[in-house]
Amino acid sequence: MFHLPKYREPDFTQPKFTEAPDASLEEVTIKGVAPENYHSTSMYPEYFKINGKWLLAEESRMDSSVVLGKDGKLHVVENRNLELGDKVIVETARGVEIGVVRRMPRRGSISTAPVLGAPTTKTTTSSSSARAAAVRLPTPGITTASSNY
Repeated sequence: MFHLPKYREPDFTQPKFTEAPDASLEEVTIKGVAPENYHSTSMYPEYFKINGKWLLAEESRMDSSVVLGKDGKLHVVENRNLELGDKVIVETARGVEIGVVRRMPRRGSISTAPVLGAPTTKTTTSSSSARAAAVRLPTPGITTASSNY
């Protein structure tokens, strides 16, 4: 019988997380347009360090922006729905040391070891004002039907 594996968040007490800076934010200046080098969300759980605390973007969807709301929570917003003044997480580099963590399954493996510095789906890197990045970490207990996947 199939049992859905229990999800385990990263151990944020590890120095690589405690010493990481907060993710960087830029305000929306054109309604419906994300700032250059915005962090594009994935289908995997993503955490962002805000005011010294790692927060989970709870309602993630593909290819959207992460907005820090006035309520202090992270909201995943389609770019077309961004409002003037929304504070969007931005990136230029890759690595947990920049304040963003993406947790995803490792292909063909059930390993729980973190994969730091793995490439992300983000492609733009030209803005000097953007500072946050993402890394991918495997989700424990996830496997694929083929080791070639």
